[in-house]
Amino acid sequence: MAAFDAEPGKFRGLVTDIRLGAGKSGWEVARHLRQANPTIPVIYMSGDSAIHWGAEGVPESVMITKPFFMPQIITALSTLLNQQHSDHT
Repeated sequence: MAAFDAEPGKFRGLVTDIRLGAGKSGWEVARHLRQANPTIPVIYMSGDSAIHWGAEGVPESVMITKPFFMPQIITALSTLLNQQHSDHT
């Protein structure tokens, strides 16, 4: 989050696990980034927290359940970025 706070314009999206160890969760990181940039695309990934996505996740985000294949992340991020671009045109 410190890197984002220092230069939020450098970031085009967030891909985060839910369980990040000690400290903030992926849910909290996404909410923090969305406060600064309400349209930043967010992709969550989790092996066991997907059931909480509706209550904890930010709007217009994507949840990918582990295990996953890298093309799933690429497709989800591409879709969100394209949606963001079309919303601004």
